[in-house]
Amino acid sequence: MYTKSEFSKVQHARTTADRLATARTFAASLGLDRSLVLVDSIDDTLEQRYEARPERLYVVQNGRVLWRCGLGPWEYDPAGLEAFLRARA
Repeated sequence: MYTKSEFSKVQHARTTADRLATARTFAASLGLDRSLVLVDSIDDTLEQRYEARPERLYVVQNGRVLWRCGLGPWEYDPAGLEAFLRARA
């Protein structure tokens, strides 16, 4: 799982291909089926339609929220997200 310092080392995506490559690396680091990871287009269509500040990280399955962190980016809980995903793998 990425630590906060590792997140800061991820280069800002300039193309959708860059963004997909980062998502594949993230999914692989957690042992996730990459088909379960959703990635916004490089023009941020999804973010622009549904953006909310402050933001949160969620895990949603079949329309149900299974996990969420505190308000981001200040209360992100990458360790909690990793633990949740590993417990469900």
